[in-house]
Amino acid sequence: MSLSIIAAMGIGKAIRAVQIANPTAYEGFKQVIGVAGMALSRLSDVLEDDKIDAEEIDNIIDDVQDSGAGRLVVGLIMGALSRVR
Repeated sequence: MSLSIIAAMGIGKAIRAVQIANPTAYEGFKQVIGVAGMALSRLSDVLEDDKIDAEEIDNIIDDVQDSGAGRLVVGLIMGALSRVR
């Protein structure tokens, strides 16, 4: 069994535990994940024409701040940038 499968099983169990223990928190979690996904899709569209527009990127991040997904989106972007060699 690969490490990624073991990690996925642990993550799945943690998500299921939150779903059972606190349905309200689980709904919030789903919302944050959905908003982050939409933000990353918008970022992909912005980068499609190879013009890096800081204002557009800032707008995307600002739009997700209220949902609690701002730090997640920034973390994902920075994580992806750190993988570039």
